[in-house]
Amino acid sequence: MNPKPQHTSAALATLSTLYTGDVLPEALNLIDALHSAVSEGELARFTSLTSDEVKAALEELIYVAQETLKELQPSCAPTRKAAPKPILKLVQPDPTHAETHPSPSRRLHRS
Repeated sequence: MNPKPQHTSAALATLSTLYTGDVLPEALNLIDALHSAVSEGELARFTSLTSDEVKAALEELIYVAQETLKELQPSCAPTRKAAPKPILKLVQPDPTHAETHPSPSRRLHRS
């Protein structure tokens, strides 16, 4: 699999066109036409790519589509991480400091 491509601002601008125009339906029609050519044994008429190159491109397309579908799921939506909860540890008092820093219960019962 190819590493995830880095998107430029031009590519992102093109993506915004995808959602407002007919680009996505056209892309699906292109893949459907590829499927028809392969089904009819006429891949060479459709593209100069080899069968292995077409397979690799389709696998990459499938991977990206699956990842996009996962990220569109509500459970995968970006969320803010909550601040970590503070941890309170209870420790035994140091007996050498008992008289200089009496516990609250001792302060309450002193006369």
